[in-house]
Amino acid sequence: MGFGYDRVRDDYKVIRNAMEWIRCGIEDTESNESIWELYSLRTDSWRKLDVDIPLGSVTLGATLHTNGVCHWWNRDEDCLVSFDLSCEVFYKTPLPLQVDGNFYCESKDKRFMTLNGYVAFITTYATNYGSITSTLYISILGEYGMKESWTKLFIVESLPSYIDRPIGAGNKGEIFFRTKYKELVQFDLNTQKIEKLLINDLLHTFQILLYKKIFLFIKD
Repeated sequence: MGFGYDRVRDDYKVIRNAMEWIRCGIEDTESNESIWELYSLRTDSWRKLDVDIPLGSVTLGATLHTNGVCHWWNRDEDCLVSFDLSCEVFYKTPLPLQVDGNFYCESKDKRFMTLNGYVAFITTYATNYGSITSTLYISILGEYGMKESWTKLFIVESLPSYIDRPIGAGNKGEIFFRTKYKELVQFDLNTQKIEKLLINDLLHTFQILLYKKIFLFIKD
């Protein structure tokens, strides 16, 4: 479910959520109880976390890691679930209302991603059915656990309607999109210019992620 670095203990950790299985005679049955487990590379071991945080339905492509915290979008409760790898604490943050609810809006896509070191919630909307343009809303999260800590950073209007799905962000203020023609385009938040990149036939689940190259010894 999540992987990241604990800078306090100089340790790499993996967190996962699993369903418990109960043996009833010959067959195993799945219980309704889910458990959270944490793996430490330093100790090379798993341990169970004593928490009761429902994961719900996780939206594909809506998980990320930033600044030692893993995040998931709980679609059932429409909130962001976050886990701090250092202090080993969960947070649940309600999602922001991106648009004024007084007029009709068709949501095209919603995504979480890291933007300039912050957790960003990015939404594209069409203001009416069959519209030739879209509107882009970007909010960033300040404090975990508080809906009021979302700050609306950008509202970009009149994007071409073929701009369909946000799939990642760069480190220079650019947002990458998958178009409805399965092409990759780049939108610069500073210049508001769109550039088509020479990558086509993108899958529906395609993502762009930033990484930092490190040399890490993994035990057998």
